[in-house]
Amino acid sequence: MAGKGWWKHWVQFWQSPLPVLLGVGLGIGVGVWVPTLAAKVQVLGDVYLALLKLCVLPILLAAVTMSVSRLASNQQMGQFLRRLLVVLGLGLVGVSGLSMVIAALVQPGAIRNPEVLATLGRYIQNAGVDVELALRSPAITPPSPILVQFIRALFPDNIFAALTQANALQVVTFAVLLGITLGILNNAATTRLLQGLEAIYEAFNALIRGITLILPLGIFCLIAPQVASTGVGPVLAILRFVVTAVLVLMGLFIAGTGVILWRSGATPRLVWQAQGAAALLAWTTSNSLASLPAAIQGLCDLGFDRQQVNLIAPLGITVCRFGVVSYFALVSVFTAQLYQQSLAWQAWLVILVGAVLGGVATAGAVGVATLASVGIVLQPLGLPLDGVLALLIAVDAIVNPFRALVTVHGGMVATTLIAKSPPHPEIPRSAVAVPPP
Repeated sequence: MAGKGWWKHWVQFWQSPLPVLLGVGLGIGVGVWVPTLAAKVQVLGDVYLALLKLCVLPILLAAVTMSVSRLASNQQMGQFLRRLLVVLGLGLVGVSGLSMVIAALVQPGAIRNPEVLATLGRYIQNAGVDVELALRSPAITPPSPILVQFIRALFPDNIFAALTQANALQVVTFAVLLGITLGILNNAATTRLLQGLEAIYEAFNALIRGITLILPLGIFCLIAPQVASTGVGPVLAILRFVVTAVLVLMGLFIAGTGVILWRSGATPRLVWQAQGAAALLAWTTSNSLASLPAAIQGLCDLGFDRQQVNLIAPLGITVCRFGVVSYFALVSVFTAQLYQQSLAWQAWLVILVGAVLGGVATAGAVGVATLASVGIVLQPLGLPLDGVLALLIAVDAIVNPFRALVTVHGGMVATTLIAKSPPHPEIPRSAVAVPPP
């Protein structure tokens, strides 16, 4: 009996936030003081992230297909879609506008110190080769046809190629079309197919739960190499911008938590337990898709309608990239201030809309491909992309976790505003992972 009691206490401790925090702290310490060890554990972090990403596309395909098929046979489908478009559209524009206004007031790019400007100039010059290579990436596209290109990129030529290339945006489109078709047909064959998808959904969710048992170790192996690879020179040179970006993104996270509290009617402790796993995964992995299963599970734990959560959360996190939209608005204003360019009202409108289009266009992109898409906003303003891209790459290891956090959390907040809310504040926590009824 004593052995069982010890094991029970150990399991409770391991599932609490403390081991996760210890993993974060240890990763930061090793990254700063033992960078050689951080480089050695990077492969373990890559494997852990790969295991998380392994489960994403099957869950994404199954969840969206099942949800859309059931909604397609629902008489309230049209009303639901109108609400979805309004909430997501207003949310993206609101996040872009708020970030733009804050950057205009704080002025993180108004650098007047000659020594700081000289440091920035030397860094940009030394990074010229890397920037030139990044600018050759196909992720950079002319701003004029961006909407047309985005619409074209929604539809896969080959769904198996989209799955192989982990193109989440095209997988979502295919799942929506397949779900609508299955919902319209609604016969015995489609029922069997939906049952098979439900089995896949539950199996991969069970795998996700097993993977998260070693979350503290995975977090350590992911954070240590990131900290070790971040240089202090460019960070200190644009420290004001980095701090502004982090504070704005954290402010959006806190405000979004308030919305979830309001919509769910749950206690702060229950809300944190529900959103904590997805938030920690997003922040530590810097990968919004890897956090998708945890986000869906958390929202259903709060009592939101399962079918609607399975549809809205993947769309909100994959397409409506709130963190990227906010960051692009901040970067655009920062760049204009850095080059001492005054902005007319038309330029502010370009930033407002361009940040939304640029953020949405990065769906499925990571790393430099995401950052390079800020050219969608900068090019119409006549601002150079090459210099600012070098700076963004240098500090991205710091900002990217917060950007991914707000992207995931913003999708969760939008889902709570659209999906059917819980009937009462006493939310029963589900023991299984969001199986559709």
